[in-house]
Amino acid sequence: MTHQGTIVFMLTNIGSKSEGIKPFLYIGKGKFLEIWMSGDESMSGDMLIPYDGQQIAVHGEVNDYDIFIIETIETIKTIGLPAPTDPQKTTEIVEPTEPTEPTEPIEDTEPVDSENNNTATEE
Repeated sequence: MTHQGTIVFMLTNIGSKSEGIKPFLYIGKGKFLEIWMSGDESMSGDMLIPYDGQQIAVHGEVNDYDIFIIETIETIKTIGLPAPTDPQKTTEIVEPTEPTEPTEPIEDTEPVDSENNNTATEE
């Protein structure tokens, strides 16, 4: 059986002993398949982390617990990154800058009457 979709990691079983982050395949129209990579012995789907957010095609079978066990996986599209074969697109890494202090103090303002858009006055 083959499916296509986007790999996402979601928090499941919130508040229970089995609460944790698990990998799913979003196949569209609000449908998610819980997935697992064959041979992955981690409890959190570590072998699928490199595919997080990517559109993929997977081939495998559903087990007795309704989890799709992936035998093969192929990346269709890497979301948010330029294709590595496109020389026209480059990714620039920008170093974060230090926050700066405001140059002028913020002055107190009078309350505004939201109904009339005027300065509120006490009567």
